[in-house]
Amino acid sequence: MQERCIETNKSERYNESMSETTRKGHRAAIHRARRFTACNLEAGREVHDKVTE
Repeated sequence: MQERCIETNKSERYNESMSETTRKGHRAAIHRARRFTACNLEAGREVHDKVTE
């Protein structure tokens, strides 16, 4: 699932540092999305329980 950096004519070191930064940011974004989804599922379950009672 790792996205490759778009190859540019910039230096190799610049690309490496950029990909490292985006990888960290990507991981944080995934974690945030997972937590958000978990909250939504929990809320949806509560609504579903009320409707089915």
